[in-house]
Amino acid sequence: MKRIAWFFTDWSVNAYRQENDLYGGIAYYRVIKPAQILRKWFDIEVIGAAFKKWGVDGLEHTKYARLAEYDLIISKHLTNAQMASNILATGKHFGKKVIVDVDDNYFGVREDNPAIKDYGKGKEGRYNVGAFLSLADGVTVSTSPLKGVYKTINPHIDVLPNCCDINDWPNVRKMWDDGKIRIGFAGGLGHLDDLNIVLEPMSYILAKYPNVTWEIIGALWPQEAMEMVNKMNAFCKKNIASQVKISAGTMAWQGYPELLTSFGWDIVLAPLVDGEFNRGKSHIRWLESSMIHCPVVASPAYPYKEKIFGVNTIEDGKTGLFASTSEEWYRHLSNLVLSKTMRQEIAHNAYEYVKDNWQYVQWEDKWKKVIDKYT
Repeated sequence: MKRIAWFFTDWSVNAYRQENDLYGGIAYYRVIKPAQILRKWFDIEVIGAAFKKWGVDGLEHTKYARLAEYDLIISKHLTNAQMASNILATGKHFGKKVIVDVDDNYFGVREDNPAIKDYGKGKEGRYNVGAFLSLADGVTVSTSPLKGVYKTINPHIDVLPNCCDINDWPNVRKMWDDGKIRIGFAGGLGHLDDLNIVLEPMSYILAKYPNVTWEIIGALWPQEAMEMVNKMNAFCKKNIASQVKISAGTMAWQGYPELLTSFGWDIVLAPLVDGEFNRGKSHIRWLESSMIHCPVVASPAYPYKEKIFGVNTIEDGKTGLFASTSEEWYRHLSNLVLSKTMRQEIAHNAYEYVKDNWQYVQWEDKWKKVIDKYT
């Protein structure tokens, strides 16, 4: 059985992950779950926080000699030049192929994203990632637009879409009986421009329906949240601050499905500015919302609108709703607020479709085919 060393890098995001060798959504979708389905064919060692013990200053490169024990090396993208060069040099020395996985457009990060400090033009992280990708034997990405972005620096690129695993989500969702309708948005920092799409229609929804609340998880700093609510008050000329709730997400992926399920949301928002950076995004928010049995109202942008290898993402009116204008956002949300039947039908359709088409086990042959090319 061929051996694979598979590195994930988002263990370093915060001290909690570092101390407990945990991971976030990036590693979950791009390393942990793919490795799980591929273990029926390969002996895979997933390496997270232990990576830091291998040495990162270039003086401890001999520790990387253990890579000689493996038949293939896979790594998430790296901004640390010494780590990247040690992996590449060791792989070349021992005749091992190196694949780098990347699932964001790090050459198109927007100004509202905190990652701009690392990936903006002229930033070291941007050039280190580019060099790592260009020198790798192959690159895997999560979307076709990302293939278009990176093919100029490495022609050996395969698209392996993000999927989900129904077994990682609680079987029963939280159900409230208090007469309130809860609209949710969950995402990382860097979604200010996306959230701005729905501020006006959401302000009118909250002003018209006092039983509706909007809960935003993980996407805003406190100051940004205050500014956003002030904008919404100005739109509807009413103080709707008590209907908006802002909170943090989890420090790691572990516990995130349980947290998302615990909110008992009735509707999920998925606004996306149709730009270069977002076209590199995948359809994760729809997948996760489907797993918690929530209907999604989304922007008709690439991650949600286009088929992927012939498999549908959102089918408008069936497994979700598309909104292109403020008027459409308001109309769809209003209809969903007023109709429990509509919410349930769309949520059921989405759940069943994702269950039948977007589980990692249903895409395992595609992952295996790519790995087989390099082993």
